[in-house]
Amino acid sequence: MVANAFHRMLFRWVVLLSLLFGSGVYAQSFGGLGFVRDDGSIGVGNRTVYLWGIHIPLEDETCFTFMRPVRCGPRPVLALSLKVEGFIRCRTMDTRPDGSIEAQCMTDGAPFAEGEDLASFLLKNGWAMARPEAPFEYHAQERVARHRNIGIWGIPQASRPGAPNR
Repeated sequence: MVANAFHRMLFRWVVLLSLLFGSGVYAQSFGGLGFVRDDGSIGVGNRTVYLWGIHIPLEDETCFTFMRPVRCGPRPVLALSLKVEGFIRCRTMDTRPDGSIEAQCMTDGAPFAEGEDLASFLLKNGWAMARPEAPFEYHAQERVARHRNIGIWGIPQASRPGAPNR
């Protein structure tokens, strides 16, 4: 419960600071049915949304044979697609030159309850890396996933994203 309160407070501060010191983009909330694209972006209505504060590596691919039709793609993208089932809510954090949006997105929670932060979900499960501008919480979640050797951090060292070629 304390962690949820801290998360809400941190989210409010990030939004406030982005409003005050952002790149001219005012935080705008929007929502809709989300679907995950092969590049890790999320389609919400006519918007292309990238999760703010994280990098999703796209090198390692697999297939979900338990689904019909079988779905193949990068493991982090497949994990995100299982989480994004239906309505999501997003808050714009930045706009890219191509018109796509970087946003903090949440699954649709129960009435009077917040949903789960999608970037945080990927970080906790080892499927993403925190970018330098990400909040401390994201960096901590990445470190825990690395320590637990889960997700991309469970892949042998030579195959990890960003590993030097030998």
